Amino acid sequence: MSGSQYTNILVATAIISALFSPEAIFGQTSTDEVRFKPEQLNFSSVGMGKCRPRKIEAINSTDSAIPDPEFRIEEGVAFVLQKRGKCPNPLEPGRTCRAYVNFCPPLFHMYTDTLTFSGSDRKIPLSGRGHGGGR
Repeated sequence: MSGSQYTNILVATAIISALFSPEAIFGQTSTDEVRFKPEQLNFSSVGMGKCRPRKIEAINSTDSAIPDPEFRIEEGVAFVLQKRGKCPNPLEPGRTCRAYVNFCPPLFHMYTDTLTFSGSDRKIPLSGRGHGGGR
């Protein structure tokens, strides 16, 4: 293979990569996404049978509205979404959606789960430890 053929292959590969990148397909860059405050929810230690709430916000930093925005918990063993967190529908660019997550450990155990949001591929880590009492 000659040097010019190799250069042509490199240029063609770069063009194909740019055309089929997620940014080209979905119209978003890494700075053009949904942001979360905080980026994870760590509940530390909570007594078994008790609940501790925490708030999370999703900020639409994209250039388009997000239809039917909602938070979801993947497993839901010890983490529960409160009903009071409503999102404006659609979630317009620059607007915020708030939700409240309760951590209610049923047993002395370390719990992890994942919170998702309908306008993002990101998974928000949830963690907490159930303890027996005395704390």
